[in-house]
Amino acid sequence: MAADSSLHAANEDDKLPERVVLWDETEAAEKQVKQVGTSACGATAVLNVLKLLGKSALVDTAINAVNTRLRDLDAPLPQYLLSRSVAGTTHEDLVEGLIS
Repeated sequence: MAADSSLHAANEDDKLPERVVLWDETEAAEKQVKQVGTSACGATAVLNVLKLLGKSALVDTAINAVNTRLRDLDAPLPQYLLSRSVAGTTHEDLVEGLIS
């Protein structure tokens, strides 16, 4: 039983914080870069990270640097749903975009 309670205590210590805030709500409303284009959430995220770090980049540079998989809006439903399931960016796309 002691092993169980020590395991439980270790798990409590490893618990992630409920919320991490880099800008408070007022700062975010004032400073954030709004969505820079259709299906450009990855580029927008990169621009916000750069801004938080005191850096900047041109919007077009960010859009071109971040690999974004688009939805196939004109496809029949099955193909659209498939394209939707892989649309967007991954954490790897964001990191690669920041590096470039």
